[in-house]
Amino acid sequence: LDPTVSSIWEPLPPMACGRASPALAVVGGMMYICGGRDGDKFLSSTERYDPQSGRWEALSPMSAGRGAAAATVLDEQLYVCGGHDVTEFRRSCSKHTSCWRDHIVQTVN
Repeated sequence: LDPTVSSIWEPLPPMACGRASPALAVVGGMMYICGGRDGDKFLSSTERYDPQSGRWEALSPMSAGRGAAAATVLDEQLYVCGGHDVTEFRRSCSKHTSCWRDHIVQTVN
């Protein structure tokens, strides 16, 4: 939806993998969908939507599946933080460049 152009929502083409509870962020005009769940499986896959071409592109996967994570952008870099899978809550942030790099989050008491 671009409210400067129209107030009508338009469907996007389907992603390669449907998912619930993904992390989402926009970097450089592209929309990134990271992780989430596909039924019982937590996903590590990442897809990027290019509104100019109207296509999704599969990117390198994160090091581990995570659902209900948070995505943010800092200095035009995509970070996915937290989330969980079946066995644990993630205490790391992953930064996407051309691949994912994990960073452990230190807790303060």
